[in-house]
Amino acid sequence: MSWSPVDFADTSVQEIALLPSASLIVRTGVSAQEIEGLLENVQLESTPYFANRFGSEYVFAHVPAGSFTIVAGDSTVAEVALAPNESADTLVPVPGKSVEYVFEDFDDGDSLNNLAKTYPNYGWYFNAVGKANFAIPDSAESFSSVLKEDKDHGKYLAVKFAIDTGFVLLGTHLGLDTGFFDLSNLTAIRLTVRGDCELNIALEHYREVGENTFKKSLWKAKAAENWNEIILHPGREVLEESSYQVEWKEISHEIGLFSIFMRSGTYLEVDKIVFEGIDFK
Repeated sequence: MSWSPVDFADTSVQEIALLPSASLIVRTGVSAQEIEGLLENVQLESTPYFANRFGSEYVFAHVPAGSFTIVAGDSTVAEVALAPNESADTLVPVPGKSVEYVFEDFDDGDSLNNLAKTYPNYGWYFNAVGKANFAIPDSAESFSSVLKEDKDHGKYLAVKFAIDTGFVLLGTHLGLDTGFFDLSNLTAIRLTVRGDCELNIALEHYREVGENTFKKSLWKAKAAENWNEIILHPGREVLEESSYQVEWKEISHEIGLFSIFMRSGTYLEVDKIVFEGIDFK
């Protein structure tokens, strides 16, 4: 991207065409307890575009399409390319401050997420509600039936389903079936997925408010037929009182479950789930 002055006395300049703008979120993965010392803003080099810090993120709401260098103070921190109408979301770790926890990557081949290695639980479960059912796995199959493997992604979870009305879900307790974890420092959730379905992804409180019903913070996303990364931000959840969908800050200190709900489509594959801003080691 280059910037040049316009000479309005030059009659050969007939018009200026502007492409649709793009937006960019720069994540740092720094928890709220560690944000002291982060710069208050970052800039797209050689442009007039700055982004002020919001928590541990920097948001460029409207910038032109093009290739840019992100600078923080005197340091180059990342290169980005933005297409017209694109909403980009990139992680720029801060040495010594950024943390993350790989909640699940399925490479171990068992049904326990990585927290459940220390705090064992039932493992991943699959439920169908209403006129919906899982084709893979069926009720007689073991967890290994939902695992596939390739050289680029290692092992990953792969489910198939049919939905008329109702929904299917896959979920897991974070640790012990009756326990909970404080995830209030969470800055983002990162999932690597592909599929043909719309997703409702939730972190749920550990205590029931009805039969198999929990208060939850829920985010909506859509899988694509090529592998892509979905980024979910605390504070941008979808609120709906009748479905017990609440603000993240209301339940973030006592999270018991991770759930993915599907109400459309026929398949979903999940390679990795990462919590940014948190490290349980």
